[in-house]
Amino acid sequence: MTEPASASILQALDRLRPVDLAAVEAFSAQVRRSEEARRRIDEDGLIVEDSKGFATAHPALEIERAASREMRGWVDRRPDLFGAPVVDQPLPDGADDEDDLAGIE
Repeated sequence: MTEPASASILQALDRLRPVDLAAVEAFSAQVRRSEEARRRIDEDGLIVEDSKGFATAHPALEIERAASREMRGWVDRRPDLFGAPVVDQPLPDGADDEDDLAGIE
């Protein structure tokens, strides 16, 4: 089983100022919330029955959306931690874009 994204976020950051660590922990909590909501949706399906037996959207869909909005907010507010632009680097001689995708599932 692959490691959840939330675990790798905190493991990769070993030296942060307290204010930055708090931001990363808040972001990571939203990642965990989103992962849990997605797991529930995957198990139960997009449509579930409400208390009266009517079909309705899974409540975890809104939880997932809210977590996503919160994560995007952190990226906007703290691009130094979460949104640093990726600089395009020239590929090494003989490499192509397919090499970059090797091992990604």
